[in-house]
Amino acid sequence: MCLNIRTCIAVFFSVMLAACGGGGSGDKSAPAGNAATAVTYNMSTASVSFFQNQKQYATTQAADPTISITATLSTLPSGTAYPVVAEDKAVFLTGSTVVVRNSSTNFTATLVPDVTLSPGVYKGTLTLMLCKDQACSAQYPLTGATLPYVITVTPQLTATIKINGVIQPQPLKATKPGFYTIRAGQTLEMDANLPIQWNYPNNPGEPKVTPTSTTSTTWQGSVSLGTSGNSTTILGMLPDGSQNGLGLTLTVTP
Repeated sequence: MCLNIRTCIAVFFSVMLAACGGGGSGDKSAPAGNAATAVTYNMSTASVSFFQNQKQYATTQAADPTISITATLSTLPSGTAYPVVAEDKAVFLTGSTVVVRNSSTNFTATLVPDVTLSPGVYKGTLTLMLCKDQACSAQYPLTGATLPYVITVTPQLTATIKINGVIQPQPLKATKPGFYTIRAGQTLEMDANLPIQWNYPNNPGEPKVTPTSTTSTTWQGSVSLGTSGNSTTILGMLPDGSQNGLGLTLTVTP
């Protein structure tokens, strides 16, 4: 049973499992005596990768990271069963799991990992339990009910912005564009936590961006006044496109 309520990540089925009567050749109901029900999964390890705070994106920018697991039972228990998925560590969001029953003995659970986890690799196990009541005070015996998982969290793309050597209070993040005011001729510096490619359109009439020093993670340059506008945009993109890029809008004053 769940030793800690935080470890119970799946709500009970909205449609409970129950053994079917009958007895045809395809009957998979009611294992005899205390015989255990065998569980097989559609994967050997459940895995998902995402970057920290990815869920903060608008739906048009990135999908929420999920893990979908399909389990098949060799038989159904003799009485009503309440399936619960338990985790060994608090790395999934409690109450967010969606379970769909595909057939009498086959169902799919979709789990949502906690996107606020610190960057790193999280390994553990998920365990299917068939509870005899909603309190899970007793369970039906199962074999093969444990499934390993691997969650890989990469750092969220961020950058520190300096104007004339002064760090700006608003850091630049992949999930939120930044807006800054700079005087013409002042030095602009951008220091990213991941290798990045900076792009600036230098459209006619807009303030002109002139780099003086660049590396895979740093950019330094200046901005001059425009002739028909006072703002310009600089974009920073990861080479593999795995995250939405950084976007900063500069308002240039004399």
